[in-house]
Amino acid sequence: MNPKITVIIPTFNRAHIISETLDSVHNQTFRDWECLIIDDGSTDNTSEVLKNYLQDRRFKYFQRPETREKGACTCRNIGIEKSSGEYIQFLDSDDVLGLNKFEIQLEKLQKASPLSLATCKWGGLKPKWEHPRLYEGLASYFTSVQRTL
Repeated sequence: MNPKITVIIPTFNRAHIISETLDSVHNQTFRDWECLIIDDGSTDNTSEVLKNYLQDRRFKYFQRPETREKGACTCRNIGIEKSSGEYIQFLDSDDVLGLNKFEIQLEKLQKASPLSLATCKWGGLKPKWEHPRLYEGLASYFTSVQRTL
């Protein structure tokens, strides 16, 4: 039995770009996921853009309650509260995932300690760049020793 992955996407006024992000989730080779989009009070047409995605029941849209503090961290916490997956994938609303990211990381995580965390290389895309930039060997990338409690 495969575990479910919960993708949590905080968003604010990203109608112009969030489709690319959601397409990268939708097109994953690993299919057992839910995607929780937490809107931080957008004033653009983000909710309109999301309507087509919400036809797929794996996508769920929530608006941050007015009583909760504004910000991406609050939206991520709301997503955690609403998640039903065994694994959490935080994703910003202007990022895209590699096609098989879930499949590869899940395979590695299932062989690791239950207290493991998966990270990955990342790249940058900007209209002025001819090719994506892949960032490797950054100081923030590290290997740690896992210990169980």
